Amino acid sequence: MLKNDEIEHLYGLYHDRVRRLAVSILHDTEEAKDVAGDIFARITDGRLRLPETKEEAYLLTTVRNLCLDKIAHLRVKERMMRRLTLETEPTTISEDDRECRIAQLWAYADTAFTPQTRRVFMLRFTQHKSYRDIAETLGISETAVYKHLTQALVKLKTFADNDE
Repeated sequence: MLKNDEIEHLYGLYHDRVRRLAVSILHDTEEAKDVAGDIFARITDGRLRLPETKEEAYLLTTVRNLCLDKIAHLRVKERMMRRLTLETEPTTISEDDRECRIAQLWAYADTAFTPQTRRVFMLRFTQHKSYRDIAETLGISETAVYKHLTQALVKLKTFADNDE
């Protein structure tokens, strides 16, 4: 693992290039800042180990890969939102039926979700925490929060569709 002064040196050398590449791929300054921050956070906590040589090329390749992952996840999210929007038609159900259905979904969530997915789901939908707050609370990345929520919603939708 690198020492703090080595990490600061790398940050000074490469942060602007890393951020600029992320902006050029994502076309979103805030997302690019998140990617750049994530790269250097991974270096700091040892999740990303740089090779002895060609560290710039490795960093830029890592940025590209993270950006492409982010784009892919956004596309999945957009598809899910479109699908949910198209498939949801307003229906009138009684309050008792609604409460019973919600109880069924919670019971399913308790058995079908992994413990981590359940924690993420509960923080998001019972405590209304943001992705960032959930990530900080559980010590995981915002991307992991997104993945857990996507997994949970896909499972719930599949259950709901098959249960009707």
